[in-house]
Amino acid sequence: MRKDITTHVDPIVFWQWVCGGLHLSKRDYLHLIACTDCETLADEISNALDDIEKTLSRRHPHLDAS
Repeated sequence: MRKDITTHVDPIVFWQWVCGGLHLSKRDYLHLIACTDCETLADEISNALDDIEKTLSRRHPHLDAS
C-alpha cells in the first residue's frame, strides 16, 4: 500500500510570492489554502517582510518607497 506524502510548497517560493515576484502554480495555491502549516509559513514570511520594511523605513527614512 502506497502512503500519501504531502508535498509542501518550497519556502523560497512563498518568499518570492509574498514579495510579488512569482505567481503560485495551481497546485501550490490549492495546497496553500488546504495546508495550515504552509499557510502559517506564508503568514510568517509576510510578517517578517513587514518588520524588515518598518525597520528600514525607521533607520533610513530617505529610502521610503511610499
